[in-house]
Amino acid sequence: MKTTAEISLTPSGRLLLEEPAEALSPQVSGPLGKSFERDWREGLFLLAAAKIDSEGSPTLRFWQELASRYVTRLCHVPENAAAIEVEAPSEFELASLSWKAPPMKGGEYLSEDTLANVWASLDQWVRETVSLDGGLDSFLQNRAPKWNQVGRVCFHLAENKNDEQRPFAFMATFTTGFSTQGRLKYLPLHKALEHYAGEHNRPALIKLLSPVHKAAEGLPWVKELVDSGKIYRPMTGPKTGPTGFS
Repeated sequence: MKTTAEISLTPSGRLLLEEPAEALSPQVSGPLGKSFERDWREGLFLLAAAKIDSEGSPTLRFWQELASRYVTRLCHVPENAAAIEVEAPSEFELASLSWKAPPMKGGEYLSEDTLANVWASLDQWVRETVSLDGGLDSFLQNRAPKWNQVGRVCFHLAENKNDEQRPFAFMATFTTGFSTQGRLKYLPLHKALEHYAGEHNRPALIKLLSPVHKAAEGLPWVKELVDSGKIYRPMTGPKTGPTGFS
């Protein structure tokens, strides 16, 4: 059943979940509703982390998109980072979100500054909760298990029917997040160098590539691909099963 619950915005910039009693879905009346009761920031995080079905509720879908952007960037923070630093949305991102906001109760209070403050409040809740949950890795495993592949490298093999000598094609990819259909988005690994361009994104790039270099220490064929740079482009590759590195 599609939920008809909606999210409203208070004058102080807090979010409230409003649930019509005659049309509650289990996922809203259960964990999500209880999370919003405890702390609206927890509810906002769960809205994205649990991939709540927001179809039929424009306001849930809108705030879920904001939270999903946050969780995506959180997944790229190095696990052993001294401090959790999630890149804030740019002015263009905030403007784009503001323009496509659906009608909502309290919509007159919505602005780019409001969205920035909601993001900052969510970030504060996450940093406080991470310290209580025993670190970022534990936090994500417990509170966002569906996101455990985001920000990771995967090795893929596909059948190569045009070459009998090398019947498999090899490609290394990394996951950037989820599509609008809820599927993981994979990009060729060489795109990571563009995706994480700039000194500010260096920690995320190191986190992404560290497992690959670790695998190269124990697997000669991976070391050869890394040393030659071939790992960054599709090729006919070794006869081995798909492997994900964490």
